[in-house]
Amino acid sequence: MKVLTALQTKTTQADFADLIGVAAGTVSAMFTEGHLDREATCHTWLLAYCARLREQAAGRMGREDDAISLVTERALLAREQRIGQEMKNAAMRDELVPARLLAEVLATASSAIAERLDLLPSDLRRRCPEMTQRQLDRVAAVVSEARNHWVASTIELMVRKIETTDDDDPPLTPTNPGETA
Repeated sequence: MKVLTALQTKTTQADFADLIGVAAGTVSAMFTEGHLDREATCHTWLLAYCARLREQAAGRMGREDDAISLVTERALLAREQRIGQEMKNAAMRDELVPARLLAEVLATASSAIAERLDLLPSDLRRRCPEMTQRQLDRVAAVVSEARNHWVASTIELMVRKIETTDDDDPPLTPTNPGETA
């Protein structure tokens, strides 16, 4: 019971540090951070110290400098490890293609479609002789405008993708149609 009586009195920072098994500087920091009240008893300091330890252990208390708590850091690490493993698995299943290869395929397909669209007015002239030259010219203008817009948009999209994809990064483009990265 002598201990309980002693806890009801005020004590020094050094004695409290000895009691809880930390350096005197740690106790001083607790005062500076506002965790301990200088006018309280040793018992009150001990209760505050234990409450702070419980909060830290439960992961509900971050560091004072707004750094990420250990629990949050572990969760972020686990997430990144999961994403990395998913990428490795996708690569092993041959579900990924390099962005540059995709750009080449898309450019080749765009070129083939553009050639077919360029032939459309003459094909219409042959298959639909009833169409006037003015109608054929209008169809040719609309097809040409759509083709040029499509090719320009495709090139712009692929250039942006290639510029933002580092060669060292694993490719993120799925080979299965309808799948998204």
